Amino acid sequence: MLLPVVQGSVGGFVVAVGTTTNFNILTAATAAGFTNGSGQSLIVNVSGVVTGAPAMRTGAIDGSNVTINILSGGRIDGDTGTTGTSRTCSVSGLCATADGTAGGVGGDALFWETVNSKKNTVNVRSGGFLRGGRGGGGGGGAGGRQAATFTDAGVTTCDGNAYCGANGAAGAAGAFGAAGAAGAAGSYPTGSGDGDGFSDSCRTGNFHCAPGNGGAGGAGGFALRKNSRTVAVNNSGTLAGSTS
Repeated sequence: MLLPVVQGSVGGFVVAVGTTTNFNILTAATAAGFTNGSGQSLIVNVSGVVTGAPAMRTGAIDGSNVTINILSGGRIDGDTGTTGTSRTCSVSGLCATADGTAGGVGGDALFWETVNSKKNTVNVRSGGFLRGGRGGGGGGGAGGRQAATFTDAGVTTCDGNAYCGANGAAGAAGAFGAAGAAGAAGSYPTGSGDGDGFSDSCRTGNFHCAPGNGGAGGAGGFALRKNSRTVAVNNSGTLAGSTS
């Protein structure tokens, strides 16, 4: 894994970033000799793959021009949100929480938090990538539970065994910077049980649990979360997700 390299420059303090995670510009620059509040410009050149949630943050850089150049082959990608929890039907016991949970929010790619800043610029060069994380898929809902119908001497009752329907599948993660898909709802059992099958009238009593709903998909992460700062974005590469 390439490590970040930081060096001084006549045009400003240059931060060269290789492949890393959860990169804090101010932390790296300060460790290499940059004095926060000096007003010296910071230039960040990204040539590797930076990931995390957020993948890169400026830190509270005070009073400097800040320029981030994502070079060809460089990537700043937020992490994918977690998949929501799926629920499972059980043929015994009380009805547990049946709905799937929501997917996690995708991680931001670039998180801006400068103070007293002068000029802030992000340049996504040709072949460079700035992408918010994928929203996580929602969890699937539990299948419904009900008793089967049972026919004896021409009399049909709900005295058959309890059965579970199909549990809903979890939703897929979204594209970079986009929300994940919702999980699918569970369903009641279908077909034949231990008697003549299933009837809506048998969806009652102690053997009944309604199918659960699928959880919502998580929101996509920001490509650039400005946090009310003014940041110019020049894109000649690939940008996915909000830049507000």
